[in-house]
Amino acid sequence: MKFTWSLSLVLWIGVPADAQTFLGLIEGTVAGDTVRIEYELDASTPDGIPGDPNVGVYLLDPLTLEIGGVAKSFTVRGLNVLVSSDIISVGIIADGLCSDGSANVGVVLQGAGAVTSDAIPPPFTDAGFSVRGIFIKESGTCNQVNGTLTSWVHSLSDPNVPATSQWTLLVLALLITVAGTLLHARRTRLS
Repeated sequence: MKFTWSLSLVLWIGVPADAQTFLGLIEGTVAGDTVRIEYELDASTPDGIPGDPNVGVYLLDPLTLEIGGVAKSFTVRGLNVLVSSDIISVGIIADGLCSDGSANVGVVLQGAGAVTSDAIPPPFTDAGFSVRGIFIKESGTCNQVNGTLTSWVHSLSDPNVPATSQWTLLVLALLITVAGTLLHARRTRLS
């Protein structure tokens, strides 16, 4: 019986604490192609440039980007927060689009007072910003093609809903506890 309770306790403890995660969905069109960017960002992600009070860089993982319905892969991706000019932007360097070293895909939101610190911005939508933009650099030529940003939603996930893996551990712990209790009761009754 002690083993059953110990195993159940280990499984219960193995369920990770609920972490708050920012979920981003960016949609737009560039040169007639639809652009869709999805990202996740743990709310506890540290600032990649902690020494600069006006600039925050937060690596996004995972990140999915589709251009014209075709998925693209990227080597560097980050949510950049620039406070001095009240800009929130995402800059991404992509594999195979062009090799000029700057962001191959960029999304920019700007508005007076829209950003108050270089921390990860709280939930927002693009509707609260006066300037909205999206661009892609062409493969090979690196020419920048500007497009239209349809929407950008940066929201906080519900931390109270466990992930599928967490549910699996919880159910397994419950089943082991019940089975151990029934087995112990049966042994006690037979002896």
